[in-house]
Amino acid sequence: MVEFFSSEFVEDVDLLIRRAEKCLKEDADMIMIDADGVSKHADNMRGDIVAKIVGRLGLEKTMFEASNQRISEWFIKQYSPKVNVPLNNLMLFSLIFPFTKQE
Repeated sequence: MVEFFSSEFVEDVDLLIRRAEKCLKEDADMIMIDADGVSKHADNMRGDIVAKIVGRLGLEKTMFEASNQRISEWFIKQYSPKVNVPLNNLMLFSLIFPFTKQE
């Protein structure tokens, strides 16, 4: 697995995609992309950038690392449960049981 833009904002999505395609061509199994790098700020998810990445690389070869539950939920709502986002136990529980009060 290759990770891109773990702490930088994605300014050139085409460059990111070209680098990812090269890694996949050289037998990387999956590309991990930090969702914070795509959105710059968690309140402003850049759906256009995500759509371009998914369109070129495909869901099966891309994993988006989300720093919080809201971003993980956004990916699942936009791309179905088939999207690759790592979830911790608390995130998983709240997605399965959204109306359960958590403290």
